[in-house]
Amino acid sequence: MNQIETLVYQFATLFMQPIMVLVVILVVYSLYALGRFIMELVQRQTVSHVPVLHRYAERRNVYESDQLELWIIKQLEPLRLISRSGPMLGLVTTMIAIGLHWWLWAKERSTRWHKK
Repeated sequence: MNQIETLVYQFATLFMQPIMVLVVILVVYSLYALGRFIMELVQRQTVSHVPVLHRYAERRNVYESDQLELWIIKQLEPLRLISRSGPMLGLVTTMIAIGLHWWLWAKERSTRWHKK
């Protein structure tokens, strides 16, 4: 049984690092998206501001609503992906950390019990 516990512990520590890297990447991208949002908000206060959608439509010479809607969906897809996967990664990180702490606690408790 001890070998199985050790194997589970090693897998948990192995999975913890990539998940933490993904969480950090998601936080950095979220801050980047927030910065873009704030910049657009500030730019909208100026009189000479041309919305991004209008600039895209003029540059590509596209004025059909289907194509514009598709472009908007493509722009929002990364944020949608982050908003759905971020909480899941946070939960997995929490579960792995709790599992590691529980394993260490159980191992410490069992060694104390065997010493008595």
